[in-house]
Amino acid sequence: MDHFERLYGPARHMLDYQGKNPEAKVKLTDCQTTLFEEKRRIPESICWKDFEGTRLPFLFHEFTESPIIEAKGESIQVSYDLVAASFYFLSQWQEYHGTEKDHYGRFPYETSIQKELGIETLPVVNYYFLILKRAIEQAYGADALSKKPTEPVLFVSHDIDKVATGWKEDGFNALKKGRLPALFQLALGKLIGKDTWFNFDRILKLEKSLGVKSTFFFLVEQGQRDGISNADYTLEQKAFAPVFQHIQQNGAEVALHGSIGSAYDSAMMKNELHQFDPFGVQIKGNRFHFLNFHLQSSLRVVEESGVRYDCSVGFAEHIGFRNSFCHPYYPFNFEEQKAHSFLEIPLNIMDTTFDQSGYMGLDKELVVKTCEPLIEEVAKFGGCLSVLWHNNYFSDHKYEGWEKVFSDLINRCKDIGLISKSAIELVEELEAE
Repeated sequence: MDHFERLYGPARHMLDYQGKNPEAKVKLTDCQTTLFEEKRRIPESICWKDFEGTRLPFLFHEFTESPIIEAKGESIQVSYDLVAASFYFLSQWQEYHGTEKDHYGRFPYETSIQKELGIETLPVVNYYFLILKRAIEQAYGADALSKKPTEPVLFVSHDIDKVATGWKEDGFNALKKGRLPALFQLALGKLIGKDTWFNFDRILKLEKSLGVKSTFFFLVEQGQRDGISNADYTLEQKAFAPVFQHIQQNGAEVALHGSIGSAYDSAMMKNELHQFDPFGVQIKGNRFHFLNFHLQSSLRVVEESGVRYDCSVGFAEHIGFRNSFCHPYYPFNFEEQKAHSFLEIPLNIMDTTFDQSGYMGLDKELVVKTCEPLIEEVAKFGGCLSVLWHNNYFSDHKYEGWEKVFSDLINRCKDIGLISKSAIELVEELEAE
């Protein structure tokens, strides 16, 4: 209900759930599921119904002929338990009570209810909220809810994993294609200290032309940990002071890309945040490297770090909504049974999701068209679309063509009506409401 009221305004006094507010005109069904008490991961039953042209799953219910919203005398009955179902998705219950992990320690898309039901690109919770909104308006009038829809937001970010070895990877690609002059230029550039992936000027210039503000997530730890690569650079390099300054001067933001291991270690994450102190940069947000985010540990780590937002919740393997909601949200603290204090900005679209054969493995020409339904869902609900494009994907060699895909995707988002904001701009606006 906190999340519903953030979007639509005060509403609890108009709702009767579990018989706790009998004077209210909108009656919400209580499914009386035992899933939460028994800590089962998957709902015991799910039925499907059409609502305003969209087919939706309703958790904890068998199919009935009853309409989703039904007038009963002076009351309006909502026939399905939207409260329990919304909590299930928003709290990421399936992850907290699941044991599955992939090679990177992440909750696998393959075992998710989103994949099982085919709803990864459908913000189901937003549709539940819309049903509740319609019921309130039917019972109390069209102006019963005080808040009007917000403008949809485009949040663009870049994870900075590699800035020192682009000459090698791009060079090998050039060699394979027989582009010997390009190979020579890459090697020469490295000799004079200009690696092809140290390309912040290029990204900022492009984003200025596109009218985009972004957030850059920087790693602190170099080398490997647990067999997984961290950065190929160190922040001790003198080159980063002007980079951070240039990013901020362009209205963009510098944030932490938590190294492998930091998602499980509060002391490690706090130490990484302090690595930016010599640059005079105050870090306000985080995204864990490789989306190495495990709900049972990482929420507590982020809370204890003191950052104001996190951006780690997303499926690496597929575009969409990992918690079936298209807005930033305050994650549920299972230990204390209340919301965490930091804002989560979920990840929806990532370059490697399309490029890697083990993930979606899409041709570049299909990316924008594939993303359009997702963009339109965000626009419909005034939500937030989070797009991650790594700096090495702005390349003329190994990742040739992906910069154009990025530009085309951003332009399509703007055509549909999304407004670009950095993470901290988004957080400060939401906190001010």
